[in-house]
Order: sequence, then C-alpha cells, then structure tokens
Amino acid sequence: MKKLIFILFFGVCFFEVHAQYWNLSGNSGVGIRYFLGTTDNSNLIFKTNGEERMRLLSDNSFLGIGLLEADPQAPLHLWYPFSVGKFTKLIQLSTNSLSQSNALNDGFSIAFSSTKDIRLKQHEQAKLFFEGPEGGLTIAPDGNIGVGTNLPQKKLHIEEGALLISKTIQSSSTDLLSINVSEPNKSRTWMLDYMTNNGNGGLHLRTNSYNNGILPFSISQLFLGSDGSIGVGKTDPQARLDVGGDIKAESAKITGNNLSNGFNISYNNTDILLKQREQGKLFLEGTGGGLTIASNGNIGMGTETPTEKLHVVNGNILISKNPTTTSSGSMIFKLNSANQTAWGVEYVNSTTDGYGLNFWNYKDNPDIPTDIYKKYSILFLSSQGSIGVGTTSPSAKLEVAGSLKAQSANIANTLTANQVKATNLSIANNFSINNLIAQNAKIADSISADYLTSKIAIIKGYFNVDHFVTTDWTYASSVFVDRDYTKAFVVCKRTAGVDKEVFVVHGNGVVSAKKIYADKMEIRTDALSCYWYDHVFYPDYQLRPLNELETFIKQNNHLPEIPSAKEIGENGLDLGDMQGKLLLKIEELTLYIIQQQKEIEELKKAIK
Repeated sequence: MKKLIFILFFGVCFFEVHAQYWNLSGNSGVGIRYFLGTTDNSNLIFKTNGEERMRLLSDNSFLGIGLLEADPQAPLHLWYPFSVGKFTKLIQLSTNSLSQSNALNDGFSIAFSSTKDIRLKQHEQAKLFFEGPEGGLTIAPDGNIGVGTNLPQKKLHIEEGALLISKTIQSSSTDLLSINVSEPNKSRTWMLDYMTNNGNGGLHLRTNSYNNGILPFSISQLFLGSDGSIGVGKTDPQARLDVGGDIKAESAKITGNNLSNGFNISYNNTDILLKQREQGKLFLEGTGGGLTIASNGNIGMGTETPTEKLHVVNGNILISKNPTTTSSGSMIFKLNSANQTAWGVEYVNSTTDGYGLNFWNYKDNPDIPTDIYKKYSILFLSSQGSIGVGTTSPSAKLEVAGSLKAQSANIANTLTANQVKATNLSIANNFSINNLIAQNAKIADSISADYLTSKIAIIKGYFNVDHFVTTDWTYASSVFVDRDYTKAFVVCKRTAGVDKEVFVVHGNGVVSAKKIYADKMEIRTDALSCYWYDHVFYPDYQLRPLNELETFIKQNNHLPEIPSAKEIGENGLDLGDMQGKLLLKIEELTLYIIQQQKEIEELKKAIK
C-alpha cells in the first residue's frame, strides 16, 4: 500500500547568495541557509488568486487547507464547501493514472456530506481493512463484512470467535437481536430478548406483524427458561416442555515513526488498510458512537471493552432482506473447512421455504447418497406462531416430522401421531395414534389406535384398538374393580346415537351377552369344591326306581335335580352346573338300560 502523506512541493530550489528574489524558471547555488518560510512568530500563508488556500502555524506543525484564514486545530485540518445531498471528498488516494477519466473511480477516498455523515470508500474491486494489532474488520467488494476473516462469505461473517449481545441492567431496551422483513403494506420483525417472569429469567423469541402501519400484537414464539424449561407460545412454562397449543408428530419417543507502533493507512494496489500497530484500541466513531476494535481483534459496538469477536451493547443486530429476493440472510455457524456441516438461522418468505424463522443444517442426506451437502430444516418458527421440527410448513402449534421421545408427556387436549413411546403418558382428551408404546398409559377420554402396548392401561372413555399387547407376562390385559356388580368391561352397540350394552363383564365374574359363538368352549371348575358325577357308578349309589321317577315327572314336569323353566327364567342357567346334571342323568339312564338288559336276559332264559 501507499501511505497517505500530504507533502507540499513548491519547486523549492535555493538561489545565489546575492539574489533576493526567487527565479520562477529555477534557482541554483542554494544552501542550507536558504529556505521558504518565516523567521519570526508569524504563520506561513499560501494564497492563489488573492485568496488564502493553506496556512502553516508558527508555534506547532498544524497545517490547514481550505480553512479561509482560520487556524488549523490538528496536524492536518481540511475544509471544503459541501454540495447539498452529495458526499464531498476531502482525501483521494489514486492508484492508476491521474487522467480525468479514472481519477474519480479508483483508489480510496474520505468524504463528508451536508448531513455531517463521514464516508470511507474503496472505489475499486478490492477489500477495505480496519485493523488492530491482532485483527479487525474486513469489507469485501461485494459488501460482505468479515470479523476474524479476510474472506467473508456472508453479509456478516465471524470466524474463530463468538457474537456477544449484552445489555445494562438500567437499559430500557429489551430487544437484543431483531430480524426484519418488509413486504408491500406490511412488515414483520423477529426479536430475541432476555426477560424475567416470576423469577425465571430466560431467552424470549417473539414476532411483531405490521399491517399498513398498524401493530396488532406481539406473538410469543419460544421461551427458553434459565431453569431448563421451554415454552412454546408461552413465557411461563410449567413443565420441561410446555406447549400453548397442539402438538403434531409422525411418531414420538415423548502512526509512529516505525512500522511497529502508531497508526497508518496503507494501500497495496488492491486493498486499503487502516491499522493500529500498538496495543491500543482503534475507534471509528460518529457523533452518537461507533465501532471499537480492541488490540486482540475483538470488535465492540456500544462498548469500548469488547470481550468477543463482535460485542454489541444496548443495541440490536438487524439482518434484513429484500422480500422479492431468493437469497438468504442467514447467521451461519461452521468450522473453518470447506466440507463441514454448517448451521444457519435465516428468515424465509416463500411458498416453497415457508414464512418464518428457519434453523437449518447443511449436510449430507444419510438416506439418499446422491444428496451431498444440502440444506435441511431442523427447527422452523412460522410467522403464525407454529413450530415445525423437520418441516417448514407446520400445520399445528408443534409439528414434528419424525419421532418424539419424552420421559413424561402431559397433553391437555388432542394428540394425533403415528407413534408414541413414553414411560408415563397422561392424556386428558381424545387420543388417535397408529402405535402406542408406554409403561403406563392413562387416557381420560377416548383412544383410537392400531397397536397399543402397555403394562398398565387405564382408559375411562371409548376404546378402539386393533391390537393390544401387554408387557406383563401374567395378563394380556387386566381390569381391576372393587365391587361384584361393577361393570369392568362393556361392549356397546350404537344405533341411532343410542348405546345398548351387548356384552358385560362384572366384577364378580358374571358375564352378560346377547349371543356367544365359539369353535371351542372349555369350562373349568375348582376340583376341591366339585367332585363331578363319577359317584353315580359307585356300588352304593341309590338309583331312583322307575315308578318313583314316573310319579315325579307327572307331578313336576321335569327330571329330578334339573331346574324348572320358571327357575331358569328367574335365576338364569349355570352352564357348568347344567352340564354336570345332564351328565348325571345320562349316567342314570345308562344304569337303567343295563338294569333292563339284565331283566331281558332273565326273561329269555325263562322262556326257553
């Protein structure tokens, strides 16, 4: 680079000892006694056309140019009348030929305007550097700004350092980071701030929507509490994850005199460098503040003691984009390597990318080998207040395009999902799912599922499950009641909105059913309380004579030990007991047949 040095050459050539005037065509024989200047305490003034152009003070090395007979107040003090509405150049460093054709569009200039603005401008396709001894700020030709890097890839690119946004306790400003996008007749601003709520401080992400200049309300999107809790649409989360709305998921698992000191401005044919070479700070300021570059390369905005690569105090960082452009305005986090996974945060506004704040990951697709280094949405905060995990078009307050896993899930309204895995699951309303796997499941209303796997399932409403599997080795399903006639299990048929019980299991084991169809039915009795009816064939069994049997039948119209039709109508039929009594009668009938056969044999012998 060329140093910015203002040296005045007036063609000084000292003349002969006897000469008292300068020869405009040149002078010779000059010595150290001859000079251009004053020998008394008078300023040295240069004029053209009778008007003062430059003044060098007699008592110090202050040079003023264009000050109109005023004394300069600095070693170099410049003034030039400005043009209203335009920037007026005070200093121009040219790197090419000084012909009129390119003198205005090359090199570097410092200019000011009628509005008191200061502009430092690089006129060529090269970088502009602002540096402290250990680093600083780089402005690339495309307008990208790099902190800690000379090759910024985005509007703001911070390398090997963090972005710190802080605020003083006394500050009334709460927004730490704002991202704004403007559209015709409306605009939307995303804000990140720190807030306290009932003693639980945290990071709060919210959005404001303006329509025709009217601000309807501020929408809370996400609150990350200091206690580890997360609120979605709520700033006072009452659980680890508290969602103020629906949850949707496919599945869930819930300058000095040498080069080592001072300050210099230099140029290397392409780039401009403003550099502080000592262990001091470099300040770039406007009347209301500006930029501080510390000796370690950290940059402060609103603070003179930055502790990170970029440290902003009592102010916001605004990343905006033209609503008609498809380019992204992202904050990107990555390793300083070409082929590494990158993370970014950007505002998107299109039908393909969604409308909201997108937290994305730039990586390979493990499922499709040909998809190399593509952008995948990880978390999406829509402009409507919805949140998508793995999707940029959430159709519920929280939609997860994948699995959801939780140790405990408490859902106060409706849950619709492909799969849920949880240790403890409590649902206060309707529940519709393809596959439910839970250690304990409590459902206060109804459940509709393809598969239900649970050790304990308590369902107080309607139950519609295609496959029910228990993790308990003893029971496929268990229902506990504390009264004999409590209906432990009921099947109803709904006709015209009216439910009619068609199958009931009571607490005492009694089953009421309209009809029972079975390929095989087995009835077991307690061997200690029932000896069955083998005693009929014991030798001491007293078989009722046939004449007594006839008399009983005529009097009662049914066999002995068999209940009458009236008794069955009043008390019902004990299927097990009736099967035993029918066997009893068959055995007695067998004894009657044997007895008759003996009598027939004796009659045959007597006839012969």
